[in-house]
Amino acid sequence: SFSYDDRAERIVGEAVSPTYFTVLGVRPLIGQGFSPAVQQGEWAPEAVLSYGFWARRFGADPAVIGRTIRLNTVAFTIVGVSPPGFTGLTRGSDFELRVPLLPEGRQLPQMRLIATDGWVISAARLAPGVNRAQAEAAASAQLREFLRTTPVRRFRESGLRALRVRPGAHGRDEMLQPFHT
Repeated sequence: SFSYDDRAERIVGEAVSPTYFTVLGVRPLIGQGFSPAVQQGEWAPEAVLSYGFWARRFGADPAVIGRTIRLNTVAFTIVGVSPPGFTGLTRGSDFELRVPLLPEGRQLPQMRLIATDGWVISAARLAPGVNRAQAEAAASAQLREFLRTTPVRRFRESGLRALRVRPGAHGRDEMLQPFHT
């Protein structure tokens, strides 16, 4: 749950890579993405609000940067507001804020995720001089190593052995994912 000014509400947030905004090339409308310390692997309770949430909950007040909010029982500092129209990697998503996700054991206990939950959306930017085929080969090798060592059985048994590299300029569309019954 989210709380600010003694008002609590349920919101939808997303835990993302500390370099999420940098990798995607997204410059916040105000403030910044996660701090350099967070991007270097030092966990800090920082939050980047979505434009819509900032406008709805904070009246589009630019002075929101530096204010403290609570997620569950953890105090977070607002460091930025994402630009209008930014939905992240999943087109049509409605995340109100994003916080940094770091490996298990490096976050506060209240923010830990269960290692066997088995969710992840991967994204990367091609390095200069690397083509799509090279990126697919490297990513597929990393996937095979991950599948060999993961504790998540459903990943090991998924049959997935290679990754495709696709342009991500417009995000993933959940509506294009297959439905299973």
